[in-house]
Amino acid sequence: MDSDGNRLLDKQEFYWGLKNLGCAISKKEAGLLLEYLDTSKDGYVNFNEFLTGIRGSPNATRQEAIDRAFNKFDIFCEDMVYT
Repeated sequence: MDSDGNRLLDKQEFYWGLKNLGCAISKKEAGLLLEYLDTSKDGYVNFNEFLTGIRGSPNATRQEAIDRAFNKFDIFCEDMVYT
């Protein structure tokens, strides 16, 4: 969907990306959906905004599991030696 490679979706990219995926959506509907997903209100949807929009924010239990997993991964990465 990200035709210019800036890791953000603007209205045109979002619309045509949805169309290419087979969604029967109008430009107006795609614009409204983009506005909903664009929580930073900068006119673009980034990956985190998209994921939060379709999955929602994690509840406390899920967030705790995510934090534990990242903490383990961070410890693992600190022990790695890169050459």
